[in-house]
Formats: sequence, C-alpha cells, structure tokens
Amino acid sequence: MRQIRSIVPLLCLLVFGVLNAEAQTAGITLSASNKAESTAGNPGNRSSELEELRTLTHRFPDSAEAHNNYGMALGETGDLDGALAELETAVKLKPNYGQAFYNLGVTYLKKADLLQAPDPGAYRARLADALRAFLKADEFEPTLPGIHTHLGIIYQEIGSRDEAIQEFRKAVESAPGSAEAYNNLGTSLANANQFKDAAKTFQRAIELDPHSVAAAIGLGDAMLQSGDASLVVEEWKAAVRLKPLSAIAHTFLGYALTFDHQLKTGMEELQRAVELDPNLGIAHFYLGQTLEKLGNLQDSEKQLRVAIGLCPHTVSFEVELGGVLVKEGKASEAIAMLRKVTAENPRNVQAQYVLARALQETGNRAEAAAHFEKASTLSQSEINL
Repeated sequence: MRQIRSIVPLLCLLVFGVLNAEAQTAGITLSASNKAESTAGNPGNRSSELEELRTLTHRFPDSAEAHNNYGMALGETGDLDGALAELETAVKLKPNYGQAFYNLGVTYLKKADLLQAPDPGAYRARLADALRAFLKADEFEPTLPGIHTHLGIIYQEIGSRDEAIQEFRKAVESAPGSAEAYNNLGTSLANANQFKDAAKTFQRAIELDPHSVAAAIGLGDAMLQSGDASLVVEEWKAAVRLKPLSAIAHTFLGYALTFDHQLKTGMEELQRAVELDPNLGIAHFYLGQTLEKLGNLQDSEKQLRVAIGLCPHTVSFEVELGGVLVKEGKASEAIAMLRKVTAENPRNVQAQYVLARALQETGNRAEAAAHFEKASTLSQSEINL
C-alpha cells in the first residue's frame, strides 16, 4: 500500500522564531527571545547579548533559568550543540523545569532534522532524546503550546502509530480551531489505514482553512483508499447540491470522478472549481493531473505551474510537474527542478523516482540507477517525507 503523505515536516515546526513565539506565550523567564528579535539586524548587539547571557551562567552557575535562556539564545544562532549543553544543565539543576524540557525537546528535534539524511542512526537517537524531553515537559507543564503536536510527530516518525493518534487527538482538543492540528490527526489516521476517519478529519481541516494544501492532498489520498469510488462520487455530488458555489466541493467531486474513470466529467468539475476560486491551488493541481491523463500535456503543465505559483515548494506539485516535463521531452528542465526537490526532501519516494526517470531519459543511467535504488529502499520504509 502506498504511503499517505507525512505529518507537517519537522522543519516547519522547528524554526526558532516559532519557538520564540511559543516560549513567550508559555511565559519563559528572562526574555532572551525578545532581545534576539530586537537585535536580529545587528550582529554586534547579538554578540553582546550572548556574552551577557553567558556571563550570567558564570555568575549564577546554579541558576536553571540562566542556563535555559543562554541555551535558547545559542539555539537561535544555530549553535545547537552549545544550546543542548546549556539546556541539559538547566534541567539537571531544576528537574521539574517543564519549560526547559520543552526547549530541550525542540532543540533535539532541530538537531535530528540536520542528521536525517547523512546519519539515520544519529537521527533516531536524537528523536529519542527529544521524546524523553517532551515527555518530561508534558509531565510538569502539560499546557505548554504545541507539546502534543511535537509528541505526535515523534511517535509518527518512530512508527508508534497508536501513540501518535492519541497525541494528535490531544492537540485537536487543545486547539479545536486549528486546521494544522486536524491535518496532522488526519495524516496519522491515514498512516494507520483508518481512511474513512482520516477523510472526515481532513474535511474538518479544510472547513477551517479552505486553502490548506496539505489537508486537501490528504483528503484526496484518503478518498482513493477509502473504498467504493462510485459511493465517494455520490457523496460529493450531494455536497455540490448543498453548496453549488463551493469550489472545494466541485474540486473533490472532480477528483472523485477522475479516479472513478470519468476523466472528462471530472475535468469539467475541476474547471468549474478554478472558475469559482482561481486561487485554489489544489483545484489547479488536480486539473493538471487530469489533463495529463487525457494527454493534454501542454495545458497540464500550465495548470501545475499555476498550482505551484499559488502554493510554492509543495513537493507533490513539483514532482507532478517534473513527470509532465519528462513526458513533454523537457527532461533537463525536470532534472534541474527535481534535484532541488530531492536535496530538500531526500526521503520523498516519488521525487526520487521521477528524478530517476528524467535522468534515464537523458542517458545518465548510472545516476538514474542510484535514484531508482533510493526510491525502492524508501518505499519499503514506514516514513516517506
């Protein structure tokens, strides 16, 4: 069974600017993050602030708060090893320091992300460290923002599906208005082969954010896996009757029709969707896919480029465009784009496979074979990012 797309990528959650906002919400003391924001454009001031925070750890070596804040500041500069050392010191000094455990978990995740491609073993070890830290944070301060999302991501990555679903349900309970929370839960349900529940959850995410590309793609995949295609078509026809001006309803009716082998009727529904909402990236994407299946590669390319313009750096969109470019005889253009995609997403099976096809078309058989092998290996893995 092919893999449903993954949880929102770790890096999206691990930018330290996001951590800063969460930390301020959580009320972390000594606002190193605020100072960092005020001095971000001035390297001299940043250096001065770091030195001030470092000095505090020497003046007050037994202060967990001083080590916590110096660790956060080091993390913002990219010195993750230094940050980890300070944060580990903070939690040793104050074993019930939930906020420091939370910051430690986020920093271990950031470290894991850097190790993901070059050293899978170290990547797994850092995930285990992050899990340990977040479980402690949850024990001492369970209301810290994003903690259940972080835990869900880690459990999903290590293959603990039931635990992942449980954490994402808690994330939804904590933030019932969050489309991202519902999308993550839907992804986790889909990865556990609970496709009908996943589809309902993705639909809720789309209700909260009609332009959520991740939720829309997740819903499409769950629909494909959930059973009788004709039944899915009837459900979306009912949705269109209820909301005839809903671009989302027309989009998923069109998509359902295409996998029920009604390509021309599906295309018409998708064309209606982009007329109703020209900025709905997923509608352009599915229309591009359908035009490709109908053999209209030129218009397919146009629609896929519109989708990418509306939703930049969406891997599924870029990979689909790469496949169309190969079919159009534009393998060199496809290779240039897909090299960037695979560099940023080395564990994406489809990206590796389509790049291999493009390389094969240009006669680069050795490199094509290497990417085919990567795709084969990844397709047997639980994780496909």
